[in-house]
Amino acid sequence: VEELAKEKAIIEVGELWDICQKNGVTQTQDQKDLSQLFHDLGIFLHFQDKPEAKKTWLGQVVILQNEWATKAVYQVLKSEYLEKEKLGHFTLPDLKKVWQKKQTAGIDYTCRADALLELMMKFKICYQIRQTAQYILPQLLPASPPKDYQFPQGDVLQLRYTYDFMPKGIITRLTVEMHKLIAKGQTLAWKDGFVVEDLDAIAEVVETYGKREIHIKAVGNFARKLLNRIAIEMDKINSEYNFNENIKAYKMLPCNCADCIATKEPHFFKYRELLVLKGKNWRDAPCGKFGNPAPINDLLALILEGRDREMLENHKMYKEVRALRYQQQKHHQDLKKDFEELKEGNRIVTDILEYIAQISVQNHLKSREINEQLDNIDAHLATLPEKTVFALEKELQKHLTKFFTKLPDNHELTQQWKKFNSPEVNKLEARTRVKVGLNLGVIVIEQELTGIHDMTPNLREAIQDLKRFFKASLGYDTNKS
Repeated sequence: VEELAKEKAIIEVGELWDICQKNGVTQTQDQKDLSQLFHDLGIFLHFQDKPEAKKTWLGQVVILQNEWATKAVYQVLKSEYLEKEKLGHFTLPDLKKVWQKKQTAGIDYTCRADALLELMMKFKICYQIRQTAQYILPQLLPASPPKDYQFPQGDVLQLRYTYDFMPKGIITRLTVEMHKLIAKGQTLAWKDGFVVEDLDAIAEVVETYGKREIHIKAVGNFARKLLNRIAIEMDKINSEYNFNENIKAYKMLPCNCADCIATKEPHFFKYRELLVLKGKNWRDAPCGKFGNPAPINDLLALILEGRDREMLENHKMYKEVRALRYQQQKHHQDLKKDFEELKEGNRIVTDILEYIAQISVQNHLKSREINEQLDNIDAHLATLPEKTVFALEKELQKHLTKFFTKLPDNHELTQQWKKFNSPEVNKLEARTRVKVGLNLGVIVIEQELTGIHDMTPNLREAIQDLKRFFKASLGYDTNKS
């Protein structure tokens, strides 16, 4: 793998499995486990698809050179086109346009655009607007909220986070994490903030990077629950940074003394300090702005704890599990449908081949020599790459179509041709379709040569075309008939 990484930045996952096979790792699960280990160690990037989940572009590739992917994402984040013209909203063609403009040293990211887009979503850099082909990259959004936006009036609940040192990108990450709840169809967001709606409540989240703070405020009947949903996500993000005794992040609760309630800028207490005071049986904490006593239990009531917090976290988990269960059910339904269609496709193919065998016997066609030729062609097909087989099928289809479009609709062979072109047969693998197409073609050629049907000039021309194709592309010698 390390040797291959010197030549290639990215490979198909099948190439990785081939390397495993050559090195004695033959069991599928062992291959996946080894790939996960190398991914965790940072040797390469391979985001494996879950067994029950839909196949992804990212799951089908292995990124051998991490800097290759880093440079691709960097070009997107620094794109003036996406920032100034698209205002942080983009589509897959927009990404390709960015990479086409920035092509250097023969590196072409456009051919891997689907996988790179999924990688950006995996790393919480952007998100997709529900049921559209549109994506939002929070880092490139306008600096200010829309001019027509106003936070609604009402009893406002507040919460803040302050930092001794504030890492960049926290608000971007939080925007992506909360994107399913973002208002106005997941679009009410700007570079330093966003608005979410849920459970008859609205909340605004804004980063003031200069002050190293994130401000959260909410109104509505379920403002407290929504505020806590945001706090849970904030706590998860903060837990991923190496804050310590010297560099800390603080959750801040607003003072509820009489004077602070009457002002728009109340004093804020550090949440953990309030817990310490409560542990020492303090009933009140002194307001740092007005000096009034503030009841500690009332201050802490803003934050859900214990079973209430667990229920809120479980609510999100339940929704995710329910969504996963729906995907699994749909996957099983799709598999069942595909299985039924494949079964029907195989039944149709069997009918066609039985018809060909019957007509061959009746008209003394397909001698032992002809069958040997077909067997040789079939054996050769098994050694060809899939792309070659697809190309061959396309050519075979073209030449057969030229003949059958000139044959009357009520002809027996035309009926078999229609079966061959059914959606069920089209779902079968290419080699099977080529095999059946070959047999149909042979019947057409052999019937013409034995003079069973009177041929019109157009039909005869199509037959000659088919013969030339069989001889040149397949090595089938019609003269042996």
